[in-house]
Amino acid sequence: MKRLPIAAMVALLMPLTAVAEDAFLEPHEVALLKPAAEVPGLENYVAEGKDPTKYSKVVIGAITFYFADDSKTKDMDAKESAKIADALKGILTDNLKKYVEVVDEPGPDTLLLNMAVVQIKMKNKKRGLLGYTPIGLVVTTAGNLSGSRLVLDKAALQGEMVDSQSGDIVTLFQVSQIEQLDDKKQLTWEDVRLTLNDLANRALKDRFGG
Repeated sequence: MKRLPIAAMVALLMPLTAVAEDAFLEPHEVALLKPAAEVPGLENYVAEGKDPTKYSKVVIGAITFYFADDSKTKDMDAKESAKIADALKGILTDNLKKYVEVVDEPGPDTLLLNMAVVQIKMKNKKRGLLGYTPIGLVVTTAGNLSGSRLVLDKAALQGEMVDSQSGDIVTLFQVSQIEQLDDKKQLTWEDVRLTLNDLANRALKDRFGG
């Protein structure tokens, strides 16, 4: 991903965005990633001379969505996509706060975490009777995405941690395989949420928990 000036990164802390490209990390950044030996399913890279554990605070930036070129639809309802972003941000917050202080603004001794759902392939949206969306079928809480009507076919996760003042990259990461909850044929947004929770829990415990 082309890096924005740090002031622009700060401006993106709250909104969620969907973009035309299918990846957050640029090809040369993906080439730096290596499997994390202690955390199967995760690939990461730590910049030379950098150590994320030296930071005591983290601010979580925007959750962005990148669609695959062959996705059958790229139309995400704003309310549902906002709840998906909130759920994923909640997972990151809950896991990070076990080890560091999660803050609202960049500053000294603070990492900026940016994450994206990438290579998204969505099937055509389900439609309610008469073309409206029954309230009971939308995402109802930030903690559970099993009710989402955004029908998912494929997705992956990519992200970065940068120094919130200088913008220097500290670490990059990628989750290429979203684990499905059971033997069902359909990948769901709840699978994305639970995969992130599992990997964030294991990765942070390995990095910070000793």
